[in-house]
Amino acid sequence: MEQQAKNLERVAKAYGFPDVDSYMTALDQYERQQEIETEARRLGVEPDVVARFRDELNPLKEKLTQYEQQMQTVRDREATLRVEQELVDLRGKYSDFEQYKDRAFELAINDGYKLEDAYKLASYEDKIAKTAQQAESDTIRKLQANANSTPGALGAEGAEHKTGFAALSKEEQRKMIAEVKAGNRTTL
Repeated sequence: MEQQAKNLERVAKAYGFPDVDSYMTALDQYERQQEIETEARRLGVEPDVVARFRDELNPLKEKLTQYEQQMQTVRDREATLRVEQELVDLRGKYSDFEQYKDRAFELAINDGYKLEDAYKLASYEDKIAKTAQQAESDTIRKLQANANSTPGALGAEGAEHKTGFAALSKEEQRKMIAEVKAGNRTTL
């Protein structure tokens, strides 16, 4: 790298420039002039016409670039406001949104889901597990209440033998609950 800098300095001095910066500026001007002449030949006009139009169009190009940047800033702000409003809506609609927020954002960004759909996917497994657990608890409670209120074999706990849901092993209880849930069993 150092050798290249020395070589560039030697070239600049050989062409009569006091330093590399002056040489590079002149080289840039030369390249611009070559572009103007090429464009003039292509259009069939004099090079000074192309140069004058370039000088007049450059401020317009700068303004256009500035306008495009401002429009992008406005679009970014609008998108941010939409996302913030959607977050407010989702927090109001789903009390547990914060618990799944990070995973929902991950799904929305990586997989392209809408934020609400991403939340639903992120929370789906937990909600299904809670629902199943609640259904199992309700079923057990109902079965136990039924066993306690039914006279006869299910409700009676004689000294000679134990019968009823509570007397079953945990495995047998789970099997019975599964059968009740599946609708295969309607009595104990």
